[in-house]
Amino acid sequence: MDNELGEIVQIAASVYGSDISKYDDMFLNQVVEKRFAFANVANISEYVQYVSNNPDEAGALLQSLNITHTDFFRNPLTFAHLEQWIFPSILEGKPEASELRIWSAGCSSGQEPYSIAMLVENIHTRKSRSLRYRIIATDISGSALIQASKGEYREDEIQRIRVKDLRDFFIKTGDTYTVS
Repeated sequence: MDNELGEIVQIAASVYGSDISKYDDMFLNQVVEKRFAFANVANISEYVQYVSNNPDEAGALLQSLNITHTDFFRNPLTFAHLEQWIFPSILEGKPEASELRIWSAGCSSGQEPYSIAMLVENIHTRKSRSLRYRIIATDISGSALIQASKGEYREDEIQRIRVKDLRDFFIKTGDTYTVS
């Protein structure tokens, strides 16, 4: 890691208490270079100076390091395993009165936890079994969590959802689908 990148790492640690030193240098450089335009600087030396004088930019840089790409049922094979084997085997050993708790870490804008909820609801319906469950969705990005809590998605974001699930779990208003 070069000196200037090291300075940015130190600023992130001192201002926000975030250790970004473990990020790959190439990735970190790419993210920093993308921030040049927002900071209206031409090179990394100017950016270091800018970040030193603008703590909000350090926060914006940290937000830029978060990978927020997500889709409903993003990895179809994983969700097929959850639906066909993992959830049924977990539920088989649980008493009916117990609660299934699921944690979706790094939930971004909510597609993963909502996908999991649809799977659990579908299993519940097929098994005709009373099922209590709770999905805890967390993310480092506050803005992503706000988006997730709204449960609103554009048509291009719901392409992987089965028609039956769209009908059962969403309300369409104009071009927006909202989790019901």
